[in-house]
Formats: sequence, C-alpha cells, structure tokens
Amino acid sequence: MYLFLDTSKEITSAKLFNEQLNLVDSISKIGQRNQSENLLVLIDAILFKNEIANKDLKGIFVISGPGSYTGLRVGVATANALAFVLGINVLGVDRVPSKKDLKKIETNSVFALPKYSYPPKITKEKPRHY
Repeated sequence: MYLFLDTSKEITSAKLFNEQLNLVDSISKIGQRNQSENLLVLIDAILFKNEIANKDLKGIFVISGPGSYTGLRVGVATANALAFVLGINVLGVDRVPSKKDLKKIETNSVFALPKYSYPPKITKEKPRHY
C-alpha cells in the first residue's frame, strides 16, 4: 500500500493506493488553518479503517507544491518523518500519483522537499522599547 498526503489546499486529505496505484480509500477534512492538527488523525483513521499496519506501507507520496506555504511544510515534514521512521521512501508530487511515479518512489531518497510558489511573508520584528 502507498499513502498519499495533500495539505496544499483548504482540504487536508489522506488516500491509500494499492501496488497498481488504484485508489483504495480516501479521507479528508476541511480546515486550512489546522492541517497540523488534522493530518496525523486522518492518517491514523485511514490506516485503522482499512486494517493497514505501518509495516504494510511501501511508500508515501506527498503534494510538495504548489500550495500554501505552511500547508506544504506540514505535509512534507509529516511525510518525511513517517518515511524515516518506517524506513520507506517518500516522493514529492504535484498531483495524485501516476504509474510513472512508482519507479521514481522506488529509487527516490528518503526526503521530499517542498516547492513553494512564493517566498514566505515574514514580518519584520518591531523595535522594542524598554
């Protein structure tokens, strides 16, 4: 089984694909500002519902861009951490994975990198008056 994570939009989703990349199940939750709270809950729910153990996962696909800056960071960081702990590969994609992505994930390194559409909007620190 392959896990697919998408936190690039307002809807956070987790999907399970079989070895031929046919969709097995999908679960999602609306809420752009709380992907970090929803993602692990969704992953746990979809694995539990389909009786999939962590050891049964062969790889993780994650949307790496374009998308919201923080959303991409949440999804990619979660996918990288899970892949590292489980000893499986992760592949950053910009859409639902296709058959050609199977070969890429088999040879990919353990980490995906986000592809941001724009630089972060970092507010300059205000002067402090003591």
